Amino acid sequence: MQVRNLVLTLTSLLGIHTSASATDVLVVGSGGPYFTINQALQAASDGDIILVKTGGQSAFTVDGKSVVITISSGGQLAFDGQMVVRNVGAGGLVAISGLKSNAQQAPAQPGAVLSGNAGGVRLQDCGSVGTKTVLGGSGQFAAGIVIENCASAVLFRCTMLGGTHSAPGTGDGTPGGYGLYSNESSVHLIGTSVTGGKGGPANDDDHGHSGGAGGNGVVIDSGVLTGISMIAVGGNGAGGKPGDGSLSCNNGGNGGAAGHGVVVGGFSTLRRKPGVTMTAGLPGSGAPSFCGGSAGQAGAAGQGLVVGPSALDVLLPGVARYLTASTVVREQQNMNLTFTGQPGDEVRVRVERFQPSGSPSKQLANPITIGIIPSTGNLVANVPIGELGAGVQGRILRLYPEFMDVNGEVFSSPDAVCVLLDSAY
Repeated sequence: MQVRNLVLTLTSLLGIHTSASATDVLVVGSGGPYFTINQALQAASDGDIILVKTGGQSAFTVDGKSVVITISSGGQLAFDGQMVVRNVGAGGLVAISGLKSNAQQAPAQPGAVLSGNAGGVRLQDCGSVGTKTVLGGSGQFAAGIVIENCASAVLFRCTMLGGTHSAPGTGDGTPGGYGLYSNESSVHLIGTSVTGGKGGPANDDDHGHSGGAGGNGVVIDSGVLTGISMIAVGGNGAGGKPGDGSLSCNNGGNGGAAGHGVVVGGFSTLRRKPGVTMTAGLPGSGAPSFCGGSAGQAGAAGQGLVVGPSALDVLLPGVARYLTASTVVREQQNMNLTFTGQPGDEVRVRVERFQPSGSPSKQLANPITIGIIPSTGNLVANVPIGELGAGVQGRILRLYPEFMDVNGEVFSSPDAVCVLLDSAY
């Protein structure tokens, strides 16, 4: 492996001996000047890093800024509230890692919203859950995540769950939220699991109300969604409630329909690798009538994949190819790069140092050859990171992988984002 060449190139690329166009690191909690992510966002400039060290966070919105938000160490930090990224300009970048948003109970809302972004948005090791409440909302309005009008959104090793109305309403159960709803966007899912919410329970008042339908796992209204490695599961329908009555007999309630795994509608396109899993949920059961009425019917079965008449389902040949990189690396630590692909592929990587607004990003002219993917399907490279230099708090790297097979055909995949920090952080 040509790790030494990569180390030498990174040394030049990072500008170790200069603090020009410096990236600031804004610490949230545990010794930092900011208590919440929103406070840090208000103070942040394009190209800054927000380092989250403690929990107790709440809803936040990234509006028109290019920033990286990451937790300080591994794992996932959950908070109540919505995660929103909007209006990121062309050439901009928002990367968020290690956060899980749980939408508030009322009014109904998605767990995360990516909207109107001409620049790139990347979520890594994140999660989002739509509203869990009896009050209003279903489908996209209580989705795990809604992605609209985004030029490039990447979900890497994320888990998205549609909202579930956990308490009965006044009548029939409410449908569950979608796991992911995409409209007018280009989306990549890598190592990501998306599940529709369970159908809400019906009111058990002897009137034989029907259970709510399960939410669909993934719904693509328009645009393109590429599944490199993903699992999409429809939500389960809720069971109906029994019918009864002394003055008039009520029939048993019907079960809620099962949610579909993936629904491709409009003029949208699903592009997927063979290993992508798409599974319907389970339908809810019908309920009996205790007064001689008709029993309720089981909910309709779902399908793993539903493709509309104007939509496309494109099966991509070959294995999944992508790069997994360390999210946060401090001085004197190793940056771990794992290239997943076809054994025998030659792996190369282009490296870019993302710069604040007004400063052009510094990119390598040519990709660096790393090595050949072995029989395991994974090529691992550990790249030592030296001192960033006086006055440099952090750097943001974007790494663009390329895979060339034995026939000379070149495949690319979405870039990985790695934050380099001074050891003081």
